[in-house]
Parts: sequence; structure tokens; C-alpha cells
Amino acid sequence: MGEVTGFISKRLKLKGTLATVCTAVSFFVIIIAVAISSGFRQEIRNGLSLAGGDVRIIPTNHDYLSEGNPIPTDAPYFEKITELPIVESIYPVIYRAGIVKSGGQIHGVMVKGVEPSHPMCPAEGELNVRVPQSLCDALELDKESSVLTYFIGERVQVRKFKITEIYKDVLDNKEMCVVYAPIATLRRLNRWEDNQISAVEINLNITSEDAIKSATGDIGM
Repeated sequence: MGEVTGFISKRLKLKGTLATVCTAVSFFVIIIAVAISSGFRQEIRNGLSLAGGDVRIIPTNHDYLSEGNPIPTDAPYFEKITELPIVESIYPVIYRAGIVKSGGQIHGVMVKGVEPSHPMCPAEGELNVRVPQSLCDALELDKESSVLTYFIGERVQVRKFKITEIYKDVLDNKEMCVVYAPIATLRRLNRWEDNQISAVEINLNITSEDAIKSATGDIGM
């Protein structure tokens, strides 16, 4: 545990690796438009949209390192968003920063809880996870490996996850590995109610930069 605690202290001092990069548009939510440069290849844009949505709603005071500040899925603006013609899908998600330990090696990750309908949801099972290839390379993991993951909040919590799928990172970002887990697992970890989430990721049926900017304005109104 001392090794993990020391690592946590170092990770917290890094230049915002686990911090949210976003702009507040109201006292309650932040809308993030993932507007991809036209110079990027289409598959890169599609991969980034899959990873975080085209537009994201997240609390202004969200803390990736604790269980605090959820938002409700039954808020009035949800109905408004679903009625927008440009909206293709809406995914509620829960984010928690964690530290994966395998043997004598450790690595910081972002664990993202998703519903079964999400394309990246792992195979059925409370502790099953889908992990990026970069994490497997860094910690010498493979499919069916079990990994201990430490979550730091009011107290240190540990979960032993089983890798059931491995995916190729869109940008091969070894500093920010996203691990996908069932959203119910993250709710239990945070001791949240069934209607509480960290954020809403919205995918659009038109994904040009102008369309994303326009949708962001419509959602933020």
C-alpha cells in the first residue's frame, strides 16, 4: 500500500493529466464540444467521438478523484436534448481516476463506467473491463489477466478487475489510459443512486465542426 500511496502523491502533482479540460457555460453544467480539425482523418474523429462523445455535459465542480458531485439523469434538460434532431445517441457515464497495479508495476488510469448499450461496454460481468492496448503493453497484461485497481477518495478502495477485451487506443496515449467498466460497478464504488452519474456524452448524426458548434449552443441554451 505504501508504494501505491507514494505513486498517488506523485500523480496528483502532474500537469493536469487527470484534470478536466472544459469551459463553464452555466453555474450547473459544462458543455464540451469535441470539434475536431478538418485535417484529421475521419477514423480519428470517429474514434474520439466514441471515446468521449461529440458534446459532453459535466458538472463544473466534478472531481475525478472522489465520489462527490454527481448529476441526476432525470434533470429537465435531458428531455430537451433527446428532442434535438441532430442528437443520435446519449450515454450517461461515470468517471473515476484510479491506479492499476500488476506485479510490481503501477499505472494511472481513468475508469469509465458505461451502460450495456455503450459500444465500449465490456462483456457481461460486474468486474469485467475493457482496457487499451497501451496499458497491456506497459504492464505486460493480456486478455483474461486480473488487475488490482485502487481508487482514492474519502478512503482507499480496491477492485480486482478481469480483462475481457483489449482495444486499440485512438491516439496511443500512454499517459491517459481509459478503462471501460459497467456503470453499475462505478455506482456501487461511489455509493450513488441509480439516477446519479458523472457526465452525459452526446453523439451527433452530423459531425462537421460547424454542426458540433451549433449543437453545443443548442444544448447549452
